[in-house]
Amino acid sequence: MREPTYCAFCPKLCTHACPVSRATRRETHTPWGKQTTLWEARRGLIRMSAGYVEPRFACAGCHACTDACDHAIDVASSLDGGRALAFDEGLLPGPISRLHRDQPARERAARDGIASLGGAHSPGQAARTVLFPGCSAAIGDPALVASAASVFREMAGDSAAIYGDRCCGLPYLQAGDVAGFVEAARKLAADLRGVGTIVALAPGCALALRKRYPAAGVDVEAEVLTLPEFVLPHMRRLARRTSLEAPVFYHDPCQLGRGLGVYEEPREILLRLVAGGARDLHLARASGPCCGGGGAIPATMPDAASSIVGRLVGLLRDQGAATVVTACPTCLQMISAAGGIAAVDITTLMARAL
Repeated sequence: MREPTYCAFCPKLCTHACPVSRATRRETHTPWGKQTTLWEARRGLIRMSAGYVEPRFACAGCHACTDACDHAIDVASSLDGGRALAFDEGLLPGPISRLHRDQPARERAARDGIASLGGAHSPGQAARTVLFPGCSAAIGDPALVASAASVFREMAGDSAAIYGDRCCGLPYLQAGDVAGFVEAARKLAADLRGVGTIVALAPGCALALRKRYPAAGVDVEAEVLTLPEFVLPHMRRLARRTSLEAPVFYHDPCQLGRGLGVYEEPREILLRLVAGGARDLHLARASGPCCGGGGAIPATMPDAASSIVGRLVGLLRDQGAATVVTACPTCLQMISAAGGIAAVDITTLMARAL
């Protein structure tokens, strides 16, 4: 792989962009440090051990380093290969190992939560458009999933169905279990064969289906959209404005923005939902700050995750924000848990506007 080689010989030009290394102040947690230890391990220059494996999991998958890189090196995807080496050697960090072990139970809990909404899609069922809520929201915020379902059904009509039988498999990839990820991807693709459009509530799921599946040789066939992308052409159905404590700011989730390039759709929707729309931080769009919720960082490095989201909330408060709107269930959970500012998902606002 060329990516670790490029990074190993780079004079650390993207260090400023990494939220994890900023939080931990550790050189090995910079993109350069993570990629260099991987480069050295691949060449047998260092012996595989828990200490050298740990940096490969110190990545939130926020894509900020990729955006800052002259060569657009996808560090997060490169580190997937490094995590796979750790998985194969039985050197997963304890928190990641527990997450991997508990993933089947997590999928069952998500499936039960989504099934309670009714109107679920089953494999083989004819449905032109399917909502994919994702595990995190199904377990952590059932009310948000219910809001997404009401918006989705209003926009999709009789062809609408909700899919909750399987996870997208991304947690397996984050643990280095490439075979587990590919198996999950193939099963999901088989379940949804014949579906025309998959609408993902979680940007991370959309990114997995749009980019990680093709990279793993799995073809979903259907068009994959995030909820804001799906709603925008039907925005006239959002008839009512909502009242939020002003000033209202919009936060660009990493996977939605830098990962998928979806910046304008949420802002256009907010112009209709909130009087005057929502303001931007001085760091916005491709420069938007991470919430610290990606890459399993809250489980593996909780102090770093708290520092990362604390920086985001601090920036918002410094600019006078009273309310922040995001478009990612994970970001909503992180910002809400940090406290200090009112947080709401754009999905909730769309449901109120119906």
